[in-house]
Amino acid sequence: MFGVDYSDPGLRLFVNEYVKAGGNPNLECYMEYFFQMPKIDHVDTIAIQQIIKSYGYSTSSFYTPEEDTLHQRLVDALNVQVQRQKIKK
Repeated sequence: MFGVDYSDPGLRLFVNEYVKAGGNPNLECYMEYFFQMPKIDHVDTIAIQQIIKSYGYSTSSFYTPEEDTLHQRLVDALNVQVQRQKIKK
């Protein structure tokens, strides 16, 4: 089990690397575990997949530069496919 520290500026990058290395996106992590230690009656959890959906890279950009590049590659590939379909017609 891992603990998630939302004050870590590299959290999004770490989570992405974990998933790319074959980590389980459904892994449940303790939320703010170290900040709750003195009063541990109940510790909430969050899945890695949910962190990716809800925690942005920075205040100015939700996605990492790598994610932006991958999104652009996807758009470019889809655009080429659409252009090919128009040419066939």
